[in-house]
Amino acid sequence: MIDLRSKFAGAWARLKVALLVLKGVVPARLNPGDALHALQAELASARAETGRLAAELAEARRHPDVRREELLEAKAEIEKLGSELLVAQAEASQSARALARQTGRFYATTRINEALHVFMPETVLQAAREEDFKVVDVGAQMLESADHIYTQLVVALSGQIIGFEPLGDERQKRVEKETAVTMLPHAIGSGQSAVLRVTKFSPASSLLVPDGGKLADFLALPEMLEVIEETPLETRRLDDIPEADGCRLLKIDVQGGELDVLKGAVNSLQSVLAVFVEVEFLDIYQSQPLFPSVHALLEQHGFELLDLLEPGYGSYRAANNGRLQSRLLWADGLYVRKLGLGRVLTIPQLLQLACAGHFLAKKFDYAAHVLAFCDREHGTAFARDYSGKLKEAEQRLEAQGGSLPDTKPGFR
Repeated sequence: MIDLRSKFAGAWARLKVALLVLKGVVPARLNPGDALHALQAELASARAETGRLAAELAEARRHPDVRREELLEAKAEIEKLGSELLVAQAEASQSARALARQTGRFYATTRINEALHVFMPETVLQAAREEDFKVVDVGAQMLESADHIYTQLVVALSGQIIGFEPLGDERQKRVEKETAVTMLPHAIGSGQSAVLRVTKFSPASSLLVPDGGKLADFLALPEMLEVIEETPLETRRLDDIPEADGCRLLKIDVQGGELDVLKGAVNSLQSVLAVFVEVEFLDIYQSQPLFPSVHALLEQHGFELLDLLEPGYGSYRAANNGRLQSRLLWADGLYVRKLGLGRVLTIPQLLQLACAGHFLAKKFDYAAHVLAFCDREHGTAFARDYSGKLKEAEQRLEAQGGSLPDTKPGFR
């Protein structure tokens, strides 16, 4: 006899995950577009599961050994699941409209950095291109509905991207969409043997074991970080991979393995101007290094923290309808090379560093600061050109009916 109960349980679990995604409690590492994409995928899976269950129910009707009570219960469960899917679809449409409104408001925020669209002077870009610009992306999965943070920077500097991604399917997705990217299959880490834990939510896959005790306190996370496959593999140190030589921007997103990557990249860091690394504030994986350890290592190697971007929050289960998010779990740390520490950077390197601040995170005053440093050290005049572009951006905003926000130095 068909085990309908177990099949219903699996279908219901998938629907609950879809509803959690809908309520916004998917790991906040996703941007809103990716969260909506994840919701659509879960709804499609749940819809397909409903169809399969209906077919099995029809088949079960032809078997006399299936009791009438079980068939009635199965029919009721299918109707309930279908009703939940209809509700979820309606809420998904509402969320899509809200997302569009939210996106529009995002570009009209009160922070001047977000309101302005500043053009980097061509004089700066031409001089910056005199040296090669290479991005090394460790954990280089394809993003479904957004550009990678370094996309504009790479285009502006005619740069090269070297990506590392051990998951074959994820690697292939990116190669098919971005043919100019060089994707390598290595798992970057300490250089030791390890096990890749592939999770139900693929971007959360890690060499570390999810900590079920910590995850149980939060909505959605236990389902998202459920391990569905374990693959033994050999990790490699970044310093042992020739393709990583000459890296200017190092981006790391490896779900708890960031410190191992950095420890294996001591030589590679010598050429790096900026590091974009995910840092964590709660060990949702067992023995997971947290922000203080990563921060201390980068400071030791001559970097300073410029900003924490895209913070991700978790929703505690207690008294939570899925819309409340209180616990800071992770963020993206943007670290930049410290200036004036006895290490002489060339003119192109300083200009590339200024471009990193400008294109990665719209840090216009930081970009101006680096250009002014370059002018003092090398007798150039790039800061003047950049200040002119910044002034033009302010005038354009006011001419379009916008207004410069009333900001003050200090806290915001």
